[in-house]
Amino acid sequence: MPEPRRAILHTDASVAIGGGHVRRCLALADALLEAGWAISFVCGAAAAKIVPVLGIRGFTLMEPEAFNKAPQPCDLLVVDDYRLDAAFERTARAWAKRILVIDDLANRPHDCDVLLDQAPGREPGAYAGLVPKESELLLGPSYALLDGRFRAARRQRRSIGNVERIFVNFGTTDTANATSVVLDAIGAAQLGAAVDIAIGSAAPHLAALRAEVAALGPAALLHVDVDDMAALMRGADLAIGAGGVGALERCALGLPSAILTVAANQHDNARALAAAGAAVYCGDLDGQTVSEIAATLKRLAADQAGRAAMSQAAAGLVDGLGASRVRVRCDVALRAKDGRTISLRQAIFADSAAMLAWQSAPGARAHARNPALPKAQEHQRWLKAKLADPDCIFNIVLHGDEPAGILRFDRLPARDASEVSILIAAERQGLGIGGIALALGKRLLPKERFIAVIHAGNRASIRMFEAAGYRAAGAGEWILEPAASA
Repeated sequence: MPEPRRAILHTDASVAIGGGHVRRCLALADALLEAGWAISFVCGAAAAKIVPVLGIRGFTLMEPEAFNKAPQPCDLLVVDDYRLDAAFERTARAWAKRILVIDDLANRPHDCDVLLDQAPGREPGAYAGLVPKESELLLGPSYALLDGRFRAARRQRRSIGNVERIFVNFGTTDTANATSVVLDAIGAAQLGAAVDIAIGSAAPHLAALRAEVAALGPAALLHVDVDDMAALMRGADLAIGAGGVGALERCALGLPSAILTVAANQHDNARALAAAGAAVYCGDLDGQTVSEIAATLKRLAADQAGRAAMSQAAAGLVDGLGASRVRVRCDVALRAKDGRTISLRQAIFADSAAMLAWQSAPGARAHARNPALPKAQEHQRWLKAKLADPDCIFNIVLHGDEPAGILRFDRLPARDASEVSILIAAERQGLGIGGIALALGKRLLPKERFIAVIHAGNRASIRMFEAAGYRAAGAGEWILEPAASA
């Protein structure tokens, strides 16, 4: 048996910066571990106290000072630490075959092969001159590093009805004590809803918060050092929290929410989510009064239709597979016949016009179940629903950095499988992109059973699926079973 590939994740947590960096690195570590990688963390001793699950997961933990004196070679170095930049990364080239940097500030240079910034609305220009020209940029919530349990919890989220439970979370440590302010606002709003509050045991205001929650009575529950945050959040009808990782977690569950920012680097996130209709941005905590926050919560609770629209928009932005997508991008690149890399990202509503154009090409729908071309508004309604559907994984196929087609998986629970739909833009056919996209889909969902329904006259598709390992199963179906080791 060959030695497993090794990944080292260099990150940190503290009372001041919270646990968000470690939490997103844990999500990536889980995805890499599932693919057979060996995982080690380099982080300060405080990190396991801020995020206790780090210390009990069984990963090798190394102190930064000792590790930096005698670094160990690795196949992938992941750097998620505001204190580190190109100077550290250049020295790491001596022992790391590949470097992935996770950033959300875009304020310092990096020497990396891949840069990941999961902030909504982040554009490539933000890193112009900050990374080597050959660096690969993974930008936006398509690559949001969330605990894999959020993907499963999407299927169990509550339907939009009355507000019976409110979820409150302002990060692991909440040094701004935003939770206390929001609890006052919830009390003032008099919504009659139960409240779940999540926080870490290292939070400096925890003792006072315990007393405040106890005074609210049995309808308020304080949850400390939550491991399965998805399970807690999926029971909520409305949330209020900060604009960091937690805001993307709420989107993954389609949970309507209000955002109060508690750090400067959250402002752009909050504005982008609000512009997409995925949340309401109240502004910075320091600029809001208790009565203003209460009024926002009352307005949201009374607007069921508005919350339903927000839920759909939020779920369409973050599908919970970001860590798996990043893991696939850390693997050996697959290239089209012209040498350009083929990859997958999550489809978003802004792709609507391109998708419709691909479908409008002559012959594109000749073998479709419904060969009629949809009108633009019909297509947009369908796409919004599909992006928010927890049983749909909708990918854009990228040819280099350019969209080249779609690869969609629709879950068939009764058959314990996913149906595959693929369309490559007419002008990019003949480059082997479709076959590579199918291979990437298998990497993305290695444990899934795939079914393709192909018209008997579509010989080109039959050849492509056969080459990808699919086998005829009768009734126009072609099936790919998961690998035995998956």
